[in-house]
Formats: sequence, C-alpha cells, structure tokens
Amino acid sequence: MMPFSAARKTVLRAGILLCALSFSASQAAEFPEDSRVLFIYGNPDIGPWEQLFNQTLLNELATVSGIPAIPEFLSLIDTPELQQQYMAESLRLKYTQLSIDLIIAVLPDANSFVHRWASVFAPEAAILHVLPGNDVLDAVEPSADRVIMQSAVEPAIRMTVELIPKLLPDLEHLYIVGGSSDSDLSYQTRTERAVLNSDIDYEFTILSGLTPEELLARLNNASPNSAILLIPYDRDHTGQPLRVLAINTLLEENIPLPVFGAFDTLLESGTLGGNMTSSALYARTSAEVARDILDGTVDTRVIDSQTSYMFNAAKLNAFSIDRRLLPAGSLIVNEQPDFWRDYSPIVITGSIIMALQLGLIALLIETMRRRKAAEAELKQAQRMEALGSLSGGIAHDFNNILMSIMANAELAGMKPNDEGHVKTRVRNILSASGRARDLIAQILMFSQQSAGAELKPLQINAVLEESAEHLRSFLPHACSLSLDLQDELPTIRGDATQIHQVVMNICVNAQHAMEDSGAINIDTSLQNLDQPLQTLRRNIPAGEYVVVNFSDTGSGIDKESLQHIFEPFFTTKPRGKGTGLGLALVYQIVKAHNAYIDLQSTPGKGTKISLYFPTSGDHSISDPALESEQIIKGQGELILLVDDDEMVLDANAHSLGSIGYRIKAFANSVAALNWARNNGQDIDLIYSDLSMPEMDGVRLISSIRELFPNVPAMISTGYLESIDDKAFNNIAVLHKPTDLKQVASAIHTLLASKQA
Repeated sequence: MMPFSAARKTVLRAGILLCALSFSASQAAEFPEDSRVLFIYGNPDIGPWEQLFNQTLLNELATVSGIPAIPEFLSLIDTPELQQQYMAESLRLKYTQLSIDLIIAVLPDANSFVHRWASVFAPEAAILHVLPGNDVLDAVEPSADRVIMQSAVEPAIRMTVELIPKLLPDLEHLYIVGGSSDSDLSYQTRTERAVLNSDIDYEFTILSGLTPEELLARLNNASPNSAILLIPYDRDHTGQPLRVLAINTLLEENIPLPVFGAFDTLLESGTLGGNMTSSALYARTSAEVARDILDGTVDTRVIDSQTSYMFNAAKLNAFSIDRRLLPAGSLIVNEQPDFWRDYSPIVITGSIIMALQLGLIALLIETMRRRKAAEAELKQAQRMEALGSLSGGIAHDFNNILMSIMANAELAGMKPNDEGHVKTRVRNILSASGRARDLIAQILMFSQQSAGAELKPLQINAVLEESAEHLRSFLPHACSLSLDLQDELPTIRGDATQIHQVVMNICVNAQHAMEDSGAINIDTSLQNLDQPLQTLRRNIPAGEYVVVNFSDTGSGIDKESLQHIFEPFFTTKPRGKGTGLGLALVYQIVKAHNAYIDLQSTPGKGTKISLYFPTSGDHSISDPALESEQIIKGQGELILLVDDDEMVLDANAHSLGSIGYRIKAFANSVAALNWARNNGQDIDLIYSDLSMPEMDGVRLISSIRELFPNVPAMISTGYLESIDDKAFNNIAVLHKPTDLKQVASAIHTLLASKQA
C-alpha cells in the first residue's frame, strides 16, 4: 500500500537509534578526529523524503568525496526553547573532541535550531541552510560561511495550480491540505503566496491542521469537480504528530478526488503528481555546495533548486487524464504495460505484413500473461506490506482489554474496604495488562515474524471461564453470554493468552453480528473421531479432541462469504467498521496450536464455530495466574532513577522504595547528570529511560561513567524491535512494559555482579 511501511519505519528507527547509541558509547573511537560535517534533522522519526535525502547526501560526501559526515536526528517540532538549549549543550559535550567545520541543517525546524544555537555547540562552523523556514530567510544574511538553499516548493506549487485546470477542465474548487506545526505553517505561507500569484479562475480553500476525522468530514462534502493539493503535514492542531504520507494514504483510500503534491516521494503512495521537487536532487546539490564551502570556493550565496513534472500512471488512468495534456518531458512512474500504446507500430506493421501476424499474436499473449503475473505478485506484495501498516486495525482488541481493566478498576473502587473483592479485581487488571503486553507478539505471529506460541498443558475450561469474566465486563446488557462446560476434560497443549485472544475475537464478532442484542453460548465436550471429519478449510484426522463450540443468534454468513471468511482483510462489515483481521488471526492461532476450526452458518439464524484441540495426554496443568514468585528486596541501596514521564517516574520510585531501595528521582536527564557529578560515589545503580528529550539514557549513563566507571546501570525502552545489548556498552536492557518482579530481579543481578 505505502512504499514506506510501518515495518520499514521500524527498521529505519532502529538503525538510527543504534548508530546514535554506538557513537555516544565511544565518541572519539567511532569517528575520526578530522570529522568536519554535521547534519541536523528536526525529527527522529524521519519520513521517506528525509530518508532519501540523508542516504544520497551521505553517499555523495562520505563515499564519493571522502568527507566524514555525522547525522543527528533531534526532536525539534514544537519543542520549547529550554529543551532546545539542553539539546545544544548535549551536542557541545558530545562533539568536544571533534572539529565541526560545516553544519548542514535540513528543513525549517532544524534550520531554526541551528540559527539559534549553533554558536553553543559549533561556534566556528560554516552553515548550509537547506530549505529553511521564513524566520531564517528573514534573519540570515548570506555570506561565505552562511549559504542558503531555497525551497523550490513555491514555484513548483505555482506551476501545479496553473496546470490542474488543464488536466481537469471541469475543476471548480481546490482544497489545500497541510499541518499546523511551525514548519507546516512556513510552507503554507509560501503555498498561499504561490496560489495568489498564479493565473487561476477557480476557488481554493486552505485546510490547516485538521485531524484525520475532521479532514474526512470536511472533504466528504466536497464537490465532485474538486481537487486536493497536499503540502507538508507534521502535526494537526491538537499537537498530534502525523506524517504527510499517512494523510496522503488517508485521502487516497477515502476521498474520490485527485490529489496533487509538491514532493516526489508522495507519488508511490497515491498522489496523482504535479510539478515536484526531488529529495535526491536537493541532496546532490547540497553535497556540491558543501564541498565548495569546505574548499573555500563557494561563489553562490543563495541557491534555487530545480523542479520537474512527475505523475503517477495509475492515477492518470483512474481519473481518465489524457497523457497528451501533460507538459513535455514529464516523468511518469508506475507505468503498467499498455498494448496499444507500447506495441501499436508492431500491430500496424503486422497488419500489412501477414507473415508477422502469428508472431505478434504470440507476443500479445505473452505480454498479457506477464502482466497478469506481475499484477498478481504486486497484489501479494501490497497485501503483505499492508499487513504491517494495517495491523493497527487490531486496536479493537486493545479496546476490549482496556474495557476489562477499566471495569475492574471501577468495581474495585465500589468496595474499597472489601479486601478479597479488591484483590480479585486487581488480579483481573494485572491479567488483562499482561494480555495487552502479549498482543504485539500475537500480531507478529500472524505475520509469521515470530516462532509462535509456547504450548503448555492447560485446562481449557479454566481459560474459558476467565475469558468469560472479562467479556461480561464490557458486553452490552442486551447481549448475554452463557457457558456449558463438560467436567473433567483432559488437558490440551496450548497458550492461555492466545486462546483468550481467540475467545475474545470470536465473541466480539458475534456481538457485532447480533448488533449488540442476542445470546452467545460457549460449550465444551470430549469427542473421539473414528474417521476424518471434513470441515470448511481442511479435514480433521481421526483421534481424541477437546471441542469448544461458540454459538450466536446473529445475522449469519452467506455461502459465498464462507469461502473467504478466514482470509486476511476480508470482512462483511461496512467500510470503516472492521479490518478483516479478527477471524484470520483466530485461524492462525488455532493452526499454531495444531488444532482445527470448523464454521457452520445460516443467514438469519446465526453462526456456530467449533475448535478441535487434540488432547495432550499430560495432566499437569499450567496456570500462570496461580504461579507465585518472590520479589527480591533491596538492602537500602541508592538508585538514581531518571524518566521524563513523571507518572512512570512516580510509580517506579514508589514501587522500588516499597521493596527496600533508596531512590533519587529526576524527570530531567541533565539535572540528574549535574547531581550525579557531585554525588556519584553514593550511587549503587542507575535506572534510566532510553528516549528523553534533553539527553538520552545511554548518553546520560556514559557521562556519569566518565567519573564513576564501575556504577551498574540499566535502560528501560519501549521500542518493540530487538536491540543488541552489546551496543549499549554493558548496560542491561529492559523492554517496556515491565512488572516489579522483572525490575527487582534485574537490579539484584546487577548489584550481585558488582559485588562479585
């Protein structure tokens, strides 16, 4: 679906993060002493445009020219001045041993930061402003050590808005969609100026910083003779960070209007096109100017970038735009084979020369075969890529878990003095929280990125009873849930969390099918199949099975839909009401348990889903809820606790304090460093969050260890990707969310290692 999927973003973030952490751990050893060029970006979560720009610029400088270059990805969007000052001071400490001769700032937020704070961390460095905002353009006087590469967005937009009515003769209205961050508003000002200076006779409206919901509500009422111009979008008016590619995909999937843009990276995600800027061209030009600045031969202080007309072939076809209307020299991407356009000379020649007709027919057949094969491969690739980005549709499962947590918390508050009642509710809350933590692992299993479940002997009835208790916390009053469980069933081999997920998904689907009013019944039985049983998907071999049946009184499923009911992204629900991942996930989990699933349904009479689990033959029952572990307590050791989230900081401080540790807590990493410089000899262990705005956790620990090298330390991180602990220079890593037992065990291990 999108060329830069969620999965690829995760890989990119991990790569950037590891580079930054490795550098912090060994500054002078990682980069040569003559490193001279520093890139500054304003967002650690860089998109495709910045990614391509960064890769091209690094290649042109480091590989082609042999100039050492260091990228820095800072969180500068809407960041207060005090935090920016902390970042500048952190950069000064980081690059004390290096000589920075040139800073290349990319896009408005980074340029504003460099203009304001470069004198703190690189006072002698020349500066190349790449695509600065209006504040820098108005304040900076170009000179030999201050060169500005102006954005070509304004002329690109002017040429695009003048071209649109030629491609769409019935155009009546143009909607200009952009964000509301400082950087977004800078581009919006240029866009408005470009439109006003253009020779157009249609109306236009600027939609600035609307949330996705507000944007769809506004554009759903747009005239069919309208078009959309997409400009930069980093944040909406609520402060929520958004990517312009996400907005582009939202519009492409929900609004049947042509979308034009000013950046070449938008083409792959559904933009029709226009006069566009090229990130690769910007990068190559920046590298040439950087070499001239370092050589002292720069002769141009203000540089205007080039643009070109680029279009998406699929969208030209979708909106029936005649290619002859496109400007000469236009680049068309995603072009699919078209027989008449590509082979008309051959066809004409073949009609005259009869001897070539058979060859041309064979060529046509082969072309069509290859086209269909290519389209089939493309659809499969898009489906697998969509799996990463659309797995957010599993959010309804998180909502189910959250409803259970909220309901149990409210019930606990109703009888605060009833100790047994409160303990039961707290146990339910912890159980649901654990399932929320494990839900990510289940999504990875569905996409076949993990090894699967750890199957242990368990009693299915106990899992069903616990699941039913959670379900009753949020099912509508008019939707009843009943259990009919056979006593003394043999154990099966399974994962309780994943089976709970199966129960939740099936029952939520049943609730939707009954439109929140009806009856759901779950029953269990022991069945011994003497011969294979034919089901909807595959045959069940003969043998002994524990069978779980789910019956509802819903609307049922027609025969045609039954053939596709377990396919990913297939759903019978209205658009926007379902992702088609629920029953597909159920099928994958059941299959991973070496079990089988059958489905019987009659329209208007309800649905019955049957799960067949082979008996395990092992009567030892695994019930994680009944297992107890001793929390290892401290002996008054002093822990330096640092986390920029004050709620997390307060919870961790009280938890560790309750098990015998002394706590010195800081919500600001720079403040923690200043305190540690004077009191580091008293610190027994450092426990820090990884991602913090002023100074990240690894940089903080490295700075403290310069004075106190033997102090144990551990990092808490919320990144989902696997991280090599060796990259953290002997820092233990805990992956959020963690419970007190895990934290206490890790602390005990580190303190014991120090004593040894």
